[in-house]
Amino acid sequence: MRMPSAKKCFGITVVLVAVIVAFARNFIRKPIERWDIPNLSKRTFLVVGSTSGIGMETMRCLSEWGAGTVVAANRNIRRSMQVAKGYKNVVHKHVDLTSFRSVRNFVNRIKDDVQSGELEQFDVLILNAATTADKVTGDGVDMQYQVNHLSHFLLVNLMLKHKLVKQSGDVRVIFVSSSMHRMGHINKEAYSAESRNVNPTSRVGGVNLYSDTKLMNVMIAVEFNDRYNNIAAFSSLHPGFIQSMLDKSNSGFLIRTFMPYVRGLIARETREGALTQLRVATDAALSNGGTGGRYFSDNCINSLCQGGFGLFDRINDEVMDPELRAWLWETSVEIVGEI
Repeated sequence: MRMPSAKKCFGITVVLVAVIVAFARNFIRKPIERWDIPNLSKRTFLVVGSTSGIGMETMRCLSEWGAGTVVAANRNIRRSMQVAKGYKNVVHKHVDLTSFRSVRNFVNRIKDDVQSGELEQFDVLILNAATTADKVTGDGVDMQYQVNHLSHFLLVNLMLKHKLVKQSGDVRVIFVSSSMHRMGHINKEAYSAESRNVNPTSRVGGVNLYSDTKLMNVMIAVEFNDRYNNIAAFSSLHPGFIQSMLDKSNSGFLIRTFMPYVRGLIARETREGALTQLRVATDAALSNGGTGGRYFSDNCINSLCQGGFGLFDRINDEVMDPELRAWLWETSVEIVGEI
């Protein structure tokens, strides 16, 4: 039997890879829905984590679309200013989410600016920052637990306490989660106020840890909405499978090395990946509490735009457990301190 030549085998392989990539792109990506961008000139936005990725593109788009003020909250102020060069109405504020003290100091500075009239009260908070680093913070907390969940929880509570969001109108608070929250589980032993996910006998690590913190984002958005829907509409979202720098901080060699190549083949471009949170932040069709308690997935506002057979749009069952949400809230308060 005559064997195909190496050249022919290579050609067949290229075609097969192209077909697989095309299928994967179509499976993972959803069609982009368009929406009317309202006048944003009197609106004030907070974007936490805007030095790269979809946070950076969110900040830039809001500026391009005429937002009154975009406050870019980041640890690296020099980088924050560099990526915003040429973009109007962007104000830079320092916050280090690995430190609860830094979060409190950030909110105090915002309070001073609002009281002095330098800043208006906020219309939209976008909690975008995240890490996959495998470290322990100076507060004695697992870094992913603190950065991805606890510091955002503290920041939002303090912003509400000091009335730094508008007390009426279309106020929105958005927690950027991930479809990976579907794999998450709230391990009470690991995430207790005593363990803080640093106790080696109960510690959760790797991809499970990231998934757990993304589950916390969805759960806490629902809990905030239950408690404070008279002030704002709280929601969470999955931005889609996007090109991101997040893998570079991952402790796993395979993910850190190969995932960027996978993203390069099938993921959305970064600006396209920012559209979900931009839409949830600005779409007038979602006003009057239309985002409250909801989980949005990859720019999907209605059931007609589901991709991947809807696999990325489903919510983890633990989200709908009120007792578990209450436990997460109370435990978070124990760890972060007074709110």
